[in-house]
Amino acid sequence: MISSSILRSGLLLAGAILRSSKPRPLSLRERLAMIPTTGVPAGERIELGWSDRQIPFVEARSDRGLAVGLGVVHAHLRLAQMEILRRVSQGRVAEMIGPAGVVIDRALRGLDIGRAVPAIERLLPRETQDWLDGFVAGVNHVLAHARTRPFECRALALEPEPWSMADVLRLGRLLSADVNWALYFRLLGLHEAPDWSAIWHQLLQHGTGASVAAEPDEALVRVVATARSGSNAWVVGPGKSLNASPVLGGDPHLPITVPNAWITVACRSPRLHLCGLMLPGLPVAAIGRSPDIAWGGTNLHAASSDLFALEPEEMQGVPARREIIRVRGAADVAVSFRETHYGPVLTDAMPLGGRPHAFRWVGHTASDEVTALLRLNAARSLSEAMDATAGMAIPGQNFVLADKAGRIAKVTAAHLPRRAPGPLPDLVAPAGGLEAWTRLVTGADLPREVDPERGFVVSANDRPRDAVVPIGMFFSSPDRAERLDHLLRGCTGFRLADAAALQTDVDVPGALPLRDLLIERIDALPPRPGGETMLADALRRWDGHYDEASQGALAFELLLGQLSLLLHSRSQRAAFGAVWSQRQLLVQDFSSRPMATFAAALRRALRRAAGRFRIYGRWGRMHRLRLQHPFAALPVLGRRFRLADLPAAGTTDSVMKTAHGAATRRHAAAYGSMARYAFDMADIDANQLTLLGGQDGWWGSDTMLDQLDPWRRHEAVQVPLSPEAVARSFHHKTPLLP
Repeated sequence: MISSSILRSGLLLAGAILRSSKPRPLSLRERLAMIPTTGVPAGERIELGWSDRQIPFVEARSDRGLAVGLGVVHAHLRLAQMEILRRVSQGRVAEMIGPAGVVIDRALRGLDIGRAVPAIERLLPRETQDWLDGFVAGVNHVLAHARTRPFECRALALEPEPWSMADVLRLGRLLSADVNWALYFRLLGLHEAPDWSAIWHQLLQHGTGASVAAEPDEALVRVVATARSGSNAWVVGPGKSLNASPVLGGDPHLPITVPNAWITVACRSPRLHLCGLMLPGLPVAAIGRSPDIAWGGTNLHAASSDLFALEPEEMQGVPARREIIRVRGAADVAVSFRETHYGPVLTDAMPLGGRPHAFRWVGHTASDEVTALLRLNAARSLSEAMDATAGMAIPGQNFVLADKAGRIAKVTAAHLPRRAPGPLPDLVAPAGGLEAWTRLVTGADLPREVDPERGFVVSANDRPRDAVVPIGMFFSSPDRAERLDHLLRGCTGFRLADAAALQTDVDVPGALPLRDLLIERIDALPPRPGGETMLADALRRWDGHYDEASQGALAFELLLGQLSLLLHSRSQRAAFGAVWSQRQLLVQDFSSRPMATFAAALRRALRRAAGRFRIYGRWGRMHRLRLQHPFAALPVLGRRFRLADLPAAGTTDSVMKTAHGAATRRHAAAYGSMARYAFDMADIDANQLTLLGGQDGWWGSDTMLDQLDPWRRHEAVQVPLSPEAVARSFHHKTPLLP
């Protein structure tokens, strides 16, 4: 049942959209003409060149001039996205969407994401302050002088507010949120269950990571879960590459939406010369390459937070701060938050029932990720790049690195509590757990792999090597890492063109043991009707390949989905659904079931799955790639914001990740591969940066979806760096004049 707050917000937004003038289609020439090019606060002329896909090359005589140019570029391409994210980071969602945003704002304010921002501002070196000040000036120039606001700003009643350095830093904190918070929200409700110890042990045993389980407010969990990220990243060393130089590539995994979570940027100034991917509102390249180095990475799934159970006496006399949530179309809401010596009271941010809990997060302590990433962007050697990553406290990252001298590495970058070695004993920290927070471990103490003998490195959110402290609680299934390792171990003469074969691989050999178990149990049943036999035959022929046309992948996923519904209680599905990959748990669970119990469930599951199998016929008819604007969630009007609904290959554990839950009906992959990158260090122009969708966030722009077809054809968008190639590729000129 739809809650009254969600209904009221939906009606409010629908009315606002209907009142807003419908954006008309815009050509690239028309879009570039919208940039306010005079009176730019830089003190120098800044050159903006644009490719036919509206990818910019920003060139300035000074580093501050480049920062101003990047601010103009970010605001031009993604102003609405930046404004929305800024207000989310401030806990001001209800101001945009009405009553349904109150629960989100309460949680975001209670998590106190921006707590460390004032201290970070004091920590920044002068050159970083100048960089951020220039970026903010460029953003504010567009905000103040743009003739037309994005339609989302009108629909969400976003009035122009100047940006500040604190806004950028707070946004960075939001986008660095702990991937485990969604786990806390979903699993804490199971913590008092009689079988909790067994559940926890089972989850830890398989090393997988949580994303769904018990049922707090889903709108909040979706917002917090946007911070989760997976990804693949790899480097092939000179001994295995055709040009005797490293080739580095990968693909980040984030929510699949329009606009994309990334912006493609190329630039040059006295300090920086690079192309790469930036997050809207953050003027540093999280992924990229310069003439000297290349860098990419994956989320570490670091355990950068601890939960602490609070005794009644610990809550007595705890002071509270009172805040007012402004609500669009409704009365303001007063909320209160308490602070203990452990940290904020989590259950003030999000009522979860049961006893109160507090939490502590590395991100509540001042750290300077902007300077660390700027140092990485400007590094000239592998050693400089590795030193730069040591400044990263959050979010924990596995960086893969390469330099033009042929060196390669994978380094762990995070700051973590000094917990006792070994698996964490529980979701909630033990008594005395605060002692681990007195001095944090840094990246210098964590595993790294430099110039390995095998000639390549791989990272795919898999469990890292043992370290001096526990790095995390849960990690992704090893399938992606093992598949990449297998493909790279056997390769020679690797070229940039071979990157696509890695990035679009959909083989999951790890699924076959479970397939074999299911076939063994099906063969023990009496003969089945024709439809069920067809499903079983497709399953028997299946080779673990999740292409769009696969009948076997469809049969496998349908049968698993139905078996889970039949064999598992709601709480069991909550726990099993809490993992990044359920397959290892399912093998153990199915194998341990009494034969008669499992056989009865299997007969019913076959009957149910066979009907769906006849309807869909192949994997891509049920498993979809759906590109849509966030407004697509609105009833009725949402249809106009759905831009593509296409058959999808891949699955949760394939290298080309298209994540999904239990597959019992038609569904869309809402999370997974949504950008691809590859760099050949032998050639300064051999750079591929492709977005699922397009570069522009302006509704109706002809570069909003222009990379979808290349994406589906496994083609790459080239982004060069040499002066000659830059002049050819970035031939649309819009100089910024002081």
